[in-house]
Amino acid sequence: MKETEYQACCEMGLVAKRALRAEGGDGGEDFIAFLRYCSGRLNKGDSVQAIWRDFQKKAQ
Repeated sequence: MKETEYQACCEMGLVAKRALRAEGGDGGEDFIAFLRYCSGRLNKGDSVQAIWRDFQKKAQ
């Protein structure tokens, strides 16, 4: 894993932790859906950075 991919993973982890705390009682269903989305894109060969950029664009 490249250093930039590692940094993106760490940043995504922090965002995910914040989202889980903010979501409260949904059991993390949004987070699980996000992980499935990421997994599907990774399996298609997309980079971590591309997935993260798309996520950030959608969150704005």
